[in-house]
Amino acid sequence: MCIRDRCYYWEFVIIGRKIIMILVGIITVNLSYKWRTILILVMILTTIRIQIAWRPYAEDIFNHFELSSLFILYISAIFGLLMDAQKNEAVNDALLLITVAINVAFGVSCIVYLVYLALILRKSKIHNQNCSYRPS
Repeated sequence: MCIRDRCYYWEFVIIGRKIIMILVGIITVNLSYKWRTILILVMILTTIRIQIAWRPYAEDIFNHFELSSLFILYISAIFGLLMDAQKNEAVNDALLLITVAINVAFGVSCIVYLVYLALILRKSKIHNQNCSYRPS
């Protein structure tokens, strides 16, 4: 995973985002769950906008993974808000099941795609070793 030269600091941006999320959870402990989640949603939307604008990774696939994971985080937070608003336990269970299914499906798809990429890279390295010209 290579970060573009102009975005050498991007890992610090990710660490900062995580620290801010933790601080929002700690500082706003007296606020209702709804308001804490709304603050987190605003922060996630801001982060999504920054990710789209900067596209910090040299490979588009990693920009796509980062953006997808932020989108999944956003959906999970919205479903959390919906579960907090619902008093019907059956609806809450359905929303929880959907949230878990979305997160598991995303995780599995990332793993499958990364394994696929690793196999392609391994195959291309073997091909390059067998086909490259080596002077005696």
